[in-house]
Amino acid sequence: MKRTLIGIVASVATLTLSVAQDSWPTHRGSNQRTGTTTNARNSVANFLLAWTLPDMGSIRLPTVVDNDNTTLTNSTPAGVWKTPSEAERATDPYLDNPNSTIPYQYVPCVREPLDPNEPMPTIARFTWRSGQLVPGYYRIFVYVPSGDTRIGGISAQYARQAEYQVVDSTGNATTLYLNQSLGGWQPLGDRVFYYDGSTQIVVTLNNLLRQNNIDSPLSTTPIVAADAIRFVPDYGTVHASPVAIRSPLTPGNHLVYIANGNGTITCMENTVGTRGARVRWTLRVPDLPDQGAGQIYDDEDANFTAGLFTPNDALTDR
Repeated sequence: MKRTLIGIVASVATLTLSVAQDSWPTHRGSNQRTGTTTNARNSVANFLLAWTLPDMGSIRLPTVVDNDNTTLTNSTPAGVWKTPSEAERATDPYLDNPNSTIPYQYVPCVREPLDPNEPMPTIARFTWRSGQLVPGYYRIFVYVPSGDTRIGGISAQYARQAEYQVVDSTGNATTLYLNQSLGGWQPLGDRVFYYDGSTQIVVTLNNLLRQNNIDSPLSTTPIVAADAIRFVPDYGTVHASPVAIRSPLTPGNHLVYIANGNGTITCMENTVGTRGARVRWTLRVPDLPDQGAGQIYDDEDANFTAGLFTPNDALTDR
């Protein structure tokens, strides 16, 4: 059965958390993020959780910067980046503004000379800036249309190793490559970038094919497309050791709580002195602040998954 939870979860005797970043609130000022709670009630379902990371006040929506945002984007050199005509553009650009006349832009790639004595070609760059975000860590996703862009009636290939540079608030520059032919929202690397509250995160795409680029030997020249960028808050991964307490309903049993990095907490029950455990319930916290309360699932609910544990449907409404 699915039960809505408003601020109540599981109580734990002692909980120790280790997080990937240190930008989130600590428990009662403890840098070790440890704490205890003794506020158990006479119900398996209604124990109060002392604290969680991140707290609901820290959860926020991603920020999208589209290519036609003149405040947060710019391109160089002037006039090089092209806007495809309605007849030749992809059918699935990202449109923050449905009436935009610049759904996305593109430019043909240029190749790094094989001869070091030859001058470098003019490199085109498209830049997105994050704007003002809530201080913290962010992952970056790039949107590229999945549909074909046609140039003179001929489908152009998207670059398979498009080069991006990201500079975050630390001032460090990171070069990353993206296969634009995949289309849709794609993560830009598997890492986070820091925003300090004042120095914007800057993402720059260029059209250079370096000598070792997989597209460099091609007889045709691919294009790079500039559409939208998404800055997604990253809360780190929460790791917690299992915590066991005596059940207030059945003193001969232990209740074991496991906090998972995927945003769930699982309560299992086992009889003292025996091996094995049964799942009592799993709590899934809301992903976004506007989704309301979290939900508890047990195996009377079709959405419940017991995983490797034995399910238990004995939990009644409390």
